[in-house]
Amino acid sequence: MEIQLSNKIHLYKKLIPVPKETFIKDIDEQISLGNLCKEVPKYQTYNDLYDKMKEKTHWKVLYKEVLNKVMSVDKNVKLHSSWANILRKDSSFADHTHDTDLTAIYYLKNKYPEFGTSIKNLIVPGEENSLLIFNAKIMHSIVNIQPELYDKTGPRYSIVFDFVCQ
Repeated sequence: MEIQLSNKIHLYKKLIPVPKETFIKDIDEQISLGNLCKEVPKYQTYNDLYDKMKEKTHWKVLYKEVLNKVMSVDKNVKLHSSWANILRKDSSFADHTHDTDLTAIYYLKNKYPEFGTSIKNLIVPGEENSLLIFNAKIMHSIVNIQPELYDKTGPRYSIVFDFVCQ
């Protein structure tokens, strides 16, 4: 189901039937192997995550669905990069933009949707198993979980796919 929030922001709910635990296990394993980017806020894998995972069936299912939805926004796109963000008690993400054309955020695990994505001061809820697509050059940020609420929320996992137009 698509919810068009504007002509530049698209939200799709109930994206894939694959259990989230399978992806979380893969992401946690990548982090334990040292695939943790030190140049950005905690905790983000390097931006080659899909390249490392593309032979796994559940990642193929996710990517196929993400690409399908992104191509409904712009048919001339190519995957540029992909990474996972894990929001924990000591994470602190800030507003930023990307040098690519479209960003797609898949909300994998997020107990409270209000900890979604802030886009130009609009908070888009981050419901589990939903996909948010928007212009990557628009200022945006993960909505940080206040440390005192973290024991209730637990970590928030998302997978990001950045695309360039060809």
